[in-house]
Amino acid sequence: MHRKASIAAALFVSASFTQAGLTGPDTATFLVPFADIGQTLFLGNGIIPGSNDFDGGTVIDARLQLTLTVNPTLPGDNRVSDAAFFEAEAIVPVDINPMTDTNDFLNFVITGQDEGWSGTGIFTIDRQLDELIGGEWVSPVFYSASTYDGISQDQIVLGTVDFFNSYISVTVQQVPAPASLATLAIGGLVTTRRRRRG
Repeated sequence: MHRKASIAAALFVSASFTQAGLTGPDTATFLVPFADIGQTLFLGNGIIPGSNDFDGGTVIDARLQLTLTVNPTLPGDNRVSDAAFFEAEAIVPVDINPMTDTNDFLNFVITGQDEGWSGTGIFTIDRQLDELIGGEWVSPVFYSASTYDGISQDQIVLGTVDFFNSYISVTVQQVPAPASLATLAIGGLVTTRRRRRG
């Protein structure tokens, strides 16, 4: 990975909490970025401000957003640059089976062929990821994102992934602290007693 890309990735990930912002007193949205074409990112969500505070929290919303620009090859270049040859993957630090002892992370794979893309130009994805909802945010943990430069030497993808608009956003609801749970339990008992008297 180029040093410039690794610095950009570190800045993006460390700032993603601020960019996404708090969505409530006990929720936050974190961004898992896609790598640019031909690059792999190795990321640690422990550096994102607030990520560790939401460890074990429940995912209540997740979306995939990606913007790809594919350029044609130059005259005289016999290779074919086509969005159909695009392939990217990202591992998301969400345990989709929190009842088990091991982390079960999903590896999202996006291909131009599956998306029905072909030719050159700008291609976008924006959709909800239901498979992550109800999962558990895991922090700190290392994960990766890779984007390939084509499916063969002659079938390539020339262009760029819009780094700041290509990510999986994960909105997490924080697990209440033990003291908060005790307060909720006491409140429930008081409510029950009042109802019985009435």
